[in-house]
Amino acid sequence: MIALRHSARIPLGSTLALLMLPFLFGCSDSSDLPADAASRTWTVRGSVSYVGAPTPLPGITIQSEGVTATSGPDGSYELKGITAGSHTISATAPNCRRYSASIEVRGDTRHYIFLERIGAKLTGYVSNMLDGPIAGATITIGGLTDLTDAAGKFAVSEVPMRPDSLIVTHPRYFSGKATFLAEGPEAHFDVMLKRDSVFPGTIVADSYVDESRPTQVAFGTILYLSGGVTGSIRRHIYIDFEFPAFMRDPNVTLIDGSLELCGEAGQQSVLYRAYALNSQWQWYLLNYNQQPMLGRQIANGTIGTSSDLRYWLILNSAAIGELLADYRRSGLIYGIAIQCGTANYTRSFYSSRSDVNRPRVSYKVRF
Repeated sequence: MIALRHSARIPLGSTLALLMLPFLFGCSDSSDLPADAASRTWTVRGSVSYVGAPTPLPGITIQSEGVTATSGPDGSYELKGITAGSHTISATAPNCRRYSASIEVRGDTRHYIFLERIGAKLTGYVSNMLDGPIAGATITIGGLTDLTDAAGKFAVSEVPMRPDSLIVTHPRYFSGKATFLAEGPEAHFDVMLKRDSVFPGTIVADSYVDESRPTQVAFGTILYLSGGVTGSIRRHIYIDFEFPAFMRDPNVTLIDGSLELCGEAGQQSVLYRAYALNSQWQWYLLNYNQQPMLGRQIANGTIGTSSDLRYWLILNSAAIGELLADYRRSGLIYGIAIQCGTANYTRSFYSSRSDVNRPRVSYKVRF
């Protein structure tokens, strides 16, 4: 049996239609081909900087259509492998609003990114506890600076919203440093700078008692030490002095302090002890038979042996600090009693009064 083969016949009209298809849909022009013809993708490139600032920003993450790049040292970036069409390009950076924009890719495309910084406006005042507002102090934070005005006020804009060191400097004060974190668009932070200063104390009352004259009140004006010792006769010196009221504030730090009495030339070396007093007394009524109650011992040492008239240290910083602690607890102190002599404290120096060579007390404080 022989199979018959039939030839397919196409109508003439249909043949003409097929031949015309390329003309109806057009042909690709080589000029419209993608830069990467194999993958049919394009490259988006550009640079990153802040809004209103030409400084390039390195290390910024840029992303589009699943492709990610990081800007280089000059702020430039390249996103390779972007297909033709409309896409969203985004960028993220610390302390900046997230950037997002629509780009139309028809070929290799250039797109510049400008980031808007997010920063807090920081205001505050710089002052000192006693001096009040401090003008001309320099505020530094996150590479930003400002100077305080006559009222001690400062204002710094676009402070990075991350923990950073706030540094305040002034030539007359100790520098201040604190860690600051802005938690909102506006923040306030006051700074108290400190300095060291020496203040003279005020002698409120001074007197001495003499065992050889038990009911006699010492007369004169200003107390000082007189040379020599005398047998077993006792003489005690009493001094009351004031702390400046601001020293009651615990923010005031005592750096140094002293109470000194002047001694005459050629005074013999003697031991002494100093005691805090526990009761009030009046110098104009004080005598040996009516002495205020002694408290704890706060100092001891040796005075004398000098051939020149000079001041001798009676209370040092530690002893002044003890009395200051009493003052902060109760708001007043009653002063001190000084006793001198041998190991048994039965011999004493002379105690006299004079218009010169006054007792002196001073405080070096940080506030």
